[in-house]
Amino acid sequence: PSEGEVKRWAESLEALLTHQYGVAVFRHFLRSEFSEENLDFWLAVEEFKRTLSFSKMADQAKKIYDEFISTSAARQVNVDSFVRDSTNQSLIFNVNATSFQLAQDQIFSLMEADSYPRFLKSCLYAQLANHSTATALESSNQSRSVS
Repeated sequence: PSEGEVKRWAESLEALLTHQYGVAVFRHFLRSEFSEENLDFWLAVEEFKRTLSFSKMADQAKKIYDEFISTSAARQVNVDSFVRDSTNQSLIFNVNATSFQLAQDQIFSLMEADSYPRFLKSCLYAQLANHSTATALESSNQSRSVS
């Protein structure tokens, strides 16, 4: 990524999550903290919201619920009992694009307040930001020496 892209990641979690490489780097960081399920859940819900077919949506909803929301989920995300119950009720009565919205919002807030600030202070982010700056300086110096 360019220096500008890496610096934009520091503007907001949204900015980070809209960049493919930013998502990959953030996932790598979360994996080191044993919390990548939060990002995976958030991304799964984003994909779920883009599903047009009701039958595919229902199948995806079940997979997402079983993997991330259920109390017996192997990769359970940390949502409160109200959100867990509301999500379950939404899926029982009317699967739609907003079925996971409360849970997704809660996980986004958790990442935004907890993991994201640590990511920005991490060596990984610092190395990327400094590497991008160093690469830009090297390119600039090379162009000056050629002229």
